[in-house]
Amino acid sequence: MRTKITFLAGVLLLSSISLMGRIVEVSTPTQLINAITTEAIDNDTVYVPEGTFDIASGTRTISKTITIKANPLSTTTPKIRARLAIGGNISLSLEGLEFYYDLDSTTTATSNHFIDSRVAAYTIPAITIKDCYLHGYGRSIIRADASTAIPTITNFTIDNCLIEDIGRQANNYQAFAVHYANISNATIKNSTFYRCKGGLWQGNFNQNFPINFLMENCCIIRVSTTGSKRIIDSKTNPGSVYTIKNCIISNSYDGVNEYLQLSLGSDGSTHLGHLDNVILGNNFNTAKFDATILTTNNEVAVTSLSYNFDSLTINTTPNSIYNIGDPDWKINGVTTAVNSQSSPNIYGYIENNQLNIHNLPLNSKIIMYNLSGGYITTKYSTGTFVQIPVNNSCIVNIVSEKQNLRLKFIK
Repeated sequence: MRTKITFLAGVLLLSSISLMGRIVEVSTPTQLINAITTEAIDNDTVYVPEGTFDIASGTRTISKTITIKANPLSTTTPKIRARLAIGGNISLSLEGLEFYYDLDSTTTATSNHFIDSRVAAYTIPAITIKDCYLHGYGRSIIRADASTAIPTITNFTIDNCLIEDIGRQANNYQAFAVHYANISNATIKNSTFYRCKGGLWQGNFNQNFPINFLMENCCIIRVSTTGSKRIIDSKTNPGSVYTIKNCIISNSYDGVNEYLQLSLGSDGSTHLGHLDNVILGNNFNTAKFDATILTTNNEVAVTSLSYNFDSLTINTTPNSIYNIGDPDWKINGVTTAVNSQSSPNIYGYIENNQLNIHNLPLNSKIIMYNLSGGYITTKYSTGTFVQIPVNNSCIVNIVSEKQNLRLKFIK
């Protein structure tokens, strides 16, 4: 395992080095376990290379503020089989990784959570999951459901993630089972949730603790089933704001009516919820807002909706609807949020069966899809220019700390 100390310029004081943290490179499962549980110091970044890392023989408790992310030199997404726990007043960031427990949907699901944050009443500045693929957890992604150990989380963020096959073993757990956590800000954006049997979000039961909840540019397909929780279930916390914006929510887990329902923190008289440019598709029941009084209720009317998860396509009637939901999907033949081929900063072209992209931010993640939305490959840049072999026209999602940009290249 290699450890690098990052310097801005010249000689830094030891206190500054500690504040910036180090880059810790690992290459084996044992090194990864040691790095995240014992060897890391606050603000370290642990680089995980491509490959599969099975560290799920026990719950790995993280007690320092760290970032775990794909090594920028990786050409494929690192896969980590793991169960994690928050073990202190720390922040945790996960970036560019695949996490799973059960291998696939044909295996017998086991009753496990991904991140357990109910160990004690910790104060957690931030939990961030970005550019990740999470799947195969029998219960929840985040668990904070112990009334005797209530964590306080300032910022909870899910960004550009695919989360599927959650709660298959126990549908009484939401994908985010955080109902006893005191969360100030929850932002869920540019993400897809698919086959989450127990629903999606159950949070902030402490009516003295308001939350600013934003779900934006998401596709929520096949969540919630009989006997499970609502899609979103939040209580009436005065001062809270619940916003669902530019999203598609459709189809219960098993395709049976009246399992999809939203409770956006209202008691029937308090206006806390906002729906803005949202499609509520198949399987919603007549009491879909569960006594919620909406300040904004801008639903996009559709008379039918069908989807294909493998190709990330959705078709609606009328078929003029587009540019709603997770940017990775194609809605009625139009890829959501595709920008023009060139931008003021990043530009590219295809020449001699090579895709050339210029002016990239350092350590960019480049995710390639065909024009039908099918995944092709993921590359990481170490400089401002990258060249990738291509056979056909493609769509590229460029993810960096500075921006998230989507480009189409025609051959």
